[in-house]
Amino acid sequence: MIFGNPFKFALLVEPVSQWSNSSFVEGIFCFCINGVLLPKDGVISATTLNADLHSYENFLTAWKSPPQNYKLFDADKNEAFTDLMMNIWPLMINEEFNYPEDFVEDYSCYLSPTQMEQSNIFCFIVNKDKWSRIFVGVKLDDVQLAKIFFEVHDVVLEHEKVINIFSEMLLFCSKINP
Repeated sequence: MIFGNPFKFALLVEPVSQWSNSSFVEGIFCFCINGVLLPKDGVISATTLNADLHSYENFLTAWKSPPQNYKLFDADKNEAFTDLMMNIWPLMINEEFNYPEDFVEDYSCYLSPTQMEQSNIFCFIVNKDKWSRIFVGVKLDDVQLAKIFFEVHDVVLEHEKVINIFSEMLLFCSKINP
């Protein structure tokens, strides 16, 4: 089932009964952004649908009145993504980063469930007025340069549309029985 418009932003959720058992519904979860299905390159992003995706319930509660971040919303997509990653995983961006004593990870804009992290996909959302800007970064390793790079995708949608996409996906997952 696809929630949203895959040529803008959508979530693809598909239960796979052959992978499931009497306790857990296993399936596939992917992001679609600007017509790109992530993860790509034939990687299957398997997840426990009736458990893993419920982290989005907290997202919906927190984002009914979203915090505004005009600076990141208006920034170049690579700069904004870098700033957002620095709030959680600074060593992925800068190997020489020295954590200050008062460093606190800030997950307030983070949207990726654990299984997406395991596929090296990191998703963030920032808001400006009634608009949401979603950033999806795919981690790419350059072995020759011993560097980590991110291929960053972004899209701007009305905030209410983003809430509807996640709400519809959660409603669908709540009706799936093991």
